[in-house]
Amino acid sequence: MKFKRNNIIVNGATVSYWESNHRRKSVMVFLHGFPGSHKGMMAMAGQFSKHRLLVPDLPACGASEPLRKGHSLKRYAAWLDDFLNVLSIDRATIVGHSFGARVALRFSVDHPKKVERLVLIAPVMTVDSFIGRLATTYYKFSDLLPDHLQDAWSNNTLYRNIGNAIIYKSSSPKRQQYFLAIDAKDAKDINGHDEVQIFNDFYKHPSIRVDRKFRVRTLLIVGEKDEIATPDSVEILFKRLANAKMKVMKKSGHHITLERPGALGTVMREWW
Repeated sequence: MKFKRNNIIVNGATVSYWESNHRRKSVMVFLHGFPGSHKGMMAMAGQFSKHRLLVPDLPACGASEPLRKGHSLKRYAAWLDDFLNVLSIDRATIVGHSFGARVALRFSVDHPKKVERLVLIAPVMTVDSFIGRLATTYYKFSDLLPDHLQDAWSNNTLYRNIGNAIIYKSSSPKRQQYFLAIDAKDAKDINGHDEVQIFNDFYKHPSIRVDRKFRVRTLLIVGEKDEIATPDSVEILFKRLANAKMKVMKKSGHHITLERPGALGTVMREWW
């Protein structure tokens, strides 16, 4: 499926997004993880030919400019609302992976009538794993550094290699090298200061309040071997949702969107 790159201005900042099937009425928006880019969602998004597909680079990631007033989950959710308004979209299915799933959930809590369906893939809700605690220590140290050193620290090769060895679980060594190259490029595209801002906001506000009044139809997908969004942490969220289904994918880690996009598409279509 062919996607066209477009640029729009949202609140004074340029947003790059990739679009296909512009004339379709049903809209799906795909939100990538952090610090990633649209590349992590394209293989999965391309399977939904009956829908208008939008795959943005989130602000401060990929080719999109940072948010003008700083980076927090609340501001990202507000940005998504503004992004849809600029494109004159009143209602859409929102699909988010990892950090993108947090943005999708917060947006859905704030604007439930604008969400037709919600798909949360490996939503990071708590710091309850080794890599989560490692990241916490890593970013706490980065926060102490002056701005001009944060970029270098954020691209620390040793940390990235340790993290990626834990993240990728279900692909061949050759494909892992391909994924690592994408990750390295995405890491270089984000400003170290912005990266620290985003993580600090998560560390201070790890939970998103959801009560039984939240009735958006929701699918949660998590990898059996995910050590970042662990199945136990996702199950806690699942039990708080009144209209949800949860799927644990066997032999899968955190980056299911890159490693098993076809299987993800199948799970989503069967749930639809």
